[in-house]
Amino acid sequence: MIQRTRINLKKSILTVFFITQLFINCKGNTTHEISENSNDTVAENAQPEVEINDVREPASAKQWVYVKSVPIAATDAKNTPPCDAKKYVELSIRIQNDSVFLFDAYTDKVSTGKVKSKDFFKEKYLFDFYKNMLKKELQVNLGETIDYARNTRAYSKDSKLDAYFRDAFFIAQFMVIESNGCVYIYKKSADQKVGASDKAAKAGIKTVELPFDFREYYSSCIYPSDKNCGSRYPSFEFKNDNFLKTVEAAIGIPEPSLYMYLPSPSNEITAYVVAYQGNDNDSYHLITMKNDKLVSKLEIGAMDGATLKDFLIAKGNVVNLYTRKNANDKRKLNGVYKISSTGKFEAQNK
Repeated sequence: MIQRTRINLKKSILTVFFITQLFINCKGNTTHEISENSNDTVAENAQPEVEINDVREPASAKQWVYVKSVPIAATDAKNTPPCDAKKYVELSIRIQNDSVFLFDAYTDKVSTGKVKSKDFFKEKYLFDFYKNMLKKELQVNLGETIDYARNTRAYSKDSKLDAYFRDAFFIAQFMVIESNGCVYIYKKSADQKVGASDKAAKAGIKTVELPFDFREYYSSCIYPSDKNCGSRYPSFEFKNDNFLKTVEAAIGIPEPSLYMYLPSPSNEITAYVVAYQGNDNDSYHLITMKNDKLVSKLEIGAMDGATLKDFLIAKGNVVNLYTRKNANDKRKLNGVYKISSTGKFEAQNK
């Protein structure tokens, strides 16, 4: 775990005082910067703003595609509850090892395994129902054993997965979920590429939600800070490993403080914001990596007591860079880049 152990106290106090003035003035002005820039003075030779669209993660993030819903009770029964088809049609779900991702975000852990079918459906009427339903609806036979996934936080109010299911089982290319008297059936998506961020993501590791506005990050996590910092801007400390060495070599500065995952721009690329904090020259860097090797790097924020640089990473992985001279200046747009699917930073509208 990397810790800052030597800080020039006098210079740090002056730097913090200067930066605090800036961000106190900015605090509360957290509207989308894209629309505000028409009133800003664009720096000479800066790239103009581009329209930002709400871009979701790659289609491979939706690993299972909705097929149909079937009520457990007989279809002609008077008390058969209606199936909430709309809710499950719109569900975007992916299960990677023991981690479940709903709508492209890590949600819960599941326990997985194989069990005898009769033990999974302990009530005989359920066993008989599934045996007949699978044959009729999917033309598959219920075998002696099935694979299952069980929500490890079932019945917990904090579990987002619990709103959809507590247990699921897998047969042939199908996933079957039961909820509130209905069975919801999904088929495995044809595109099974796993994104680079998925490979890195393990239980508890989340990406920063976009847009990522540095001013909001500063007020939430640096000064004055609030309890939402950890959930809004999940960050991780470096370990003394190859990833740390790669980052230090790429940026050219030792002992980075922390890093944050950004939504992956493609299946092969992982994007990070790397922060250096606690010294006289705080800085923030955007890097992309493929197969644990650097693809691109870009300084996106810097505070040295004379000039302030900050950023806004909008949905669609578009990076807006800003500068200003003093605490009373408005942001000046200094460049616009997009993180391409190859991990390169492409200047916009040149």
